Amino acid sequence: MAKSMAEVEELLGYEFKNKRLLEEALTHSSHAKSPSYQRLEFVGDAALGLAITKYLYLNNPDVGPGRLTILRAANIRNERLARVAVRHGLYRFLRRNSSTTSSLDEKVFKGLLEPLITMETLHEQSVTTLCELCQKLGKVLDFKNWMKGEMNMINVFIDGELVGIGCSEQKEIAKVLAAKDALEKLWASDAIVAEADEVAVSLNTQAS
Repeated sequence: MAKSMAEVEELLGYEFKNKRLLEEALTHSSHAKSPSYQRLEFVGDAALGLAITKYLYLNNPDVGPGRLTILRAANIRNERLARVAVRHGLYRFLRRNSSTTSSLDEKVFKGLLEPLITMETLHEQSVTTLCELCQKLGKVLDFKNWMKGEMNMINVFIDGELVGIGCSEQKEIAKVLAAKDALEKLWASDAIVAEADEVAVSLNTQAS
């Protein structure tokens, strides 16, 4: 464990003052002899969310709360964090009795999460982004698939209205293209952006 902690500190470029916290952060609940990271995970989720929120807020001065909310959600999805853990080999340092992974935070969090998703790269996450946007706005999203010869055709409907089309020989690629087409049209719609901003403000008001 001492060797693992030293390697983690080297990877993060940060030396922990309280080594017991680092040991706890690297201990899975299946390792019954020591406290696990479960309580720290509760704090870590909030800390990571705050760190990402601060970074996006300061680096996107012209972006409204609706789009900032979507950017934050895209950057801290469980799937993305899991890939970060795998890419940096963090799972190797986890003390456990079963295979699993973990997660971490500012000076530290940015280096691990890079490249962060920006307004320019948001469309790369098109399907997930579209689903989360519709969920936050309370809209019904539906993907319809049909064949045109050898091509998969995907139509995207939001509240019954056709807003995106994609086609490819591969169904998944057609779906991504259709979602990207829908997002581009939604971002170009002042009404949708204003609605997203209103929802974000409403959620923040309820939270406070």
